Amino acid sequence: MVSWGDEDTYRRFRILEPSLVSCVDQHSDSHDTTIEYLMIKCLGEVAGIASLVTRVNTHRPPHRSLYGRIDLVIVHERFRGLGLGRVLTLVSVVHLLETFDSRLYSISCLAAHPAIEKILDSVGFVRREQGQKNYVHEELAIDPTKVGEFRDRMVSETKAAARRANFNIRQRQNER
Repeated sequence: MVSWGDEDTYRRFRILEPSLVSCVDQHSDSHDTTIEYLMIKCLGEVAGIASLVTRVNTHRPPHRSLYGRIDLVIVHERFRGLGLGRVLTLVSVVHLLETFDSRLYSISCLAAHPAIEKILDSVGFVRREQGQKNYVHEELAIDPTKVGEFRDRMVSETKAAARRANFNIRQRQNER
């Protein structure tokens, strides 16, 4: 189950991955930035969290001035391999698309884990080389004329990912 998280839950998961680059950690209160947290539960316990940042780019026209960032996606190692990171990542994309629609011109992520890179690549994000960094910058340009179509595709992919994750969870339970 995916639901809204909070900063305390984010901090608990953030400690698990101290080497990841996060713009939430460098955030100063600003009226043009929104930070949100999505968490996923598995078998009654919080298994992962995603932090999302939305900012206004003052150099863009007001009707298309927002960019979103999937800041961090962290799944506790006990729950890795079940597809929960994929669900969190896709839900994050869907949330940004549904909330900001055509005002959003781009979604990016500094993917530090190959699994997140693979997920982003599979839905159309494009890799931007960053040199000797410990992450890959992935970006998705949003075509305002195709936002609805893309959002619908992401909703469908999210539902399929959730079904696969539920199957994987049941399989793991049966192995015990």
